[in-house]
Amino acid sequence: MYRVTCFMLHDFMLPSTLLHQILTEKYKIETKELQDYTAQAEKMNKSLEQLLADEGVIDETELYTEAAQKMAVPF
Repeated sequence: MYRVTCFMLHDFMLPSTLLHQILTEKYKIETKELQDYTAQAEKMNKSLEQLLADEGVIDETELYTEAAQKMAVPF
Protein backbone atom coordinates (compact mmCIF):
# COMPACT_ATOMS: atom_id res chain seq x y z
CA MET A 1 0.00 0.00 0.00
CA TYR A 2 1.31 3.45 -0.88
CA ARG A 3 1.08 6.52 1.33
CA VAL A 4 -1.23 9.38 0.44
CA THR A 5 1.64 11.88 0.27
CA CYS A 6 2.26 12.48 -3.42
CA PHE A 7 4.47 14.33 -5.83
CA MET A 8 2.86 15.96 -8.83
CA LEU A 9 3.95 16.57 -12.39
CA HIS A 10 1.56 17.61 -15.15
CA ASP A 11 -1.51 16.75 -13.03
CA PHE A 12 -0.35 13.16 -12.46
CA MET A 13 0.46 12.23 -8.90
CA LEU A 14 2.80 9.49 -7.73
CA PRO A 15 2.78 8.27 -4.16
CA SER A 16 6.04 9.34 -2.53
CA THR A 17 6.98 5.78 -1.54
CA LEU A 18 6.55 4.61 -5.13
CA LEU A 19 8.54 7.54 -6.46
CA HIS A 20 11.39 6.88 -4.03
CA GLN A 21 11.32 3.16 -4.85
CA ILE A 22 11.67 3.84 -8.57
CA LEU A 23 14.38 6.46 -8.06
CA THR A 24 16.46 4.14 -5.89
CA GLU A 25 15.89 0.94 -7.87
CA LYS A 26 15.77 2.09 -11.50
CA TYR A 27 17.90 5.21 -11.34
CA LYS A 28 20.20 4.02 -8.52
CA ILE A 29 19.85 7.30 -6.62
CA GLU A 30 21.15 6.90 -3.08
CA THR A 31 19.09 8.03 -0.08
CA LYS A 32 21.44 10.95 0.67
CA GLU A 33 21.24 12.13 -2.93
CA LEU A 34 17.46 11.88 -2.78
CA GLN A 35 17.42 14.04 0.34
CA ASP A 36 19.66 16.61 -1.36
CA TYR A 37 17.50 16.67 -4.51
CA THR A 38 14.35 16.99 -2.39
CA ALA A 39 15.78 19.96 -0.50
CA GLN A 40 16.89 21.58 -3.76
CA ALA A 41 13.43 21.05 -5.30
CA GLU A 42 11.77 22.65 -2.29
CA LYS A 43 14.09 25.67 -2.51
CA MET A 44 13.25 26.05 -6.19
CA ASN A 45 9.52 25.51 -5.56
CA LYS A 46 9.47 22.52 -7.93
CA SER A 47 8.34 18.95 -7.61
CA LEU A 48 11.07 16.38 -7.17
CA GLU A 49 10.19 14.82 -10.54
CA GLN A 50 10.39 18.18 -12.30
CA LEU A 51 13.78 19.00 -10.80
CA LEU A 52 15.20 15.59 -11.73
CA ALA A 53 13.80 15.85 -15.26
CA ASP A 54 15.13 19.40 -15.68
CA GLU A 55 18.56 18.28 -14.46
CA GLY A 56 18.53 15.32 -16.88
CA VAL A 57 18.71 12.80 -14.05
CA ILE A 58 15.50 11.04 -15.09
CA ASP A 59 13.35 10.73 -18.17
CA GLU A 60 9.69 11.58 -17.40
CA THR A 61 8.29 8.99 -19.79
CA GLU A 62 10.49 6.25 -18.34
CA LEU A 63 9.55 7.28 -14.80
CA TYR A 64 5.81 7.17 -15.44
CA THR A 65 6.05 4.01 -17.52
CA GLU A 66 7.83 2.30 -14.63
CA ALA A 67 5.25 3.65 -12.16
CA ALA A 68 2.39 2.38 -14.33
CA GLN A 69 3.97 -1.07 -14.51
CA LYS A 70 4.40 -1.20 -10.73
CA MET A 71 0.79 -0.11 -10.21
CA ALA A 72 -0.45 -2.48 -12.95
CA VAL A 73 -2.20 0.28 -14.88
CA PRO A 74 -1.80 1.30 -18.54
CA PHE A 75 0.29 4.33 -19.43
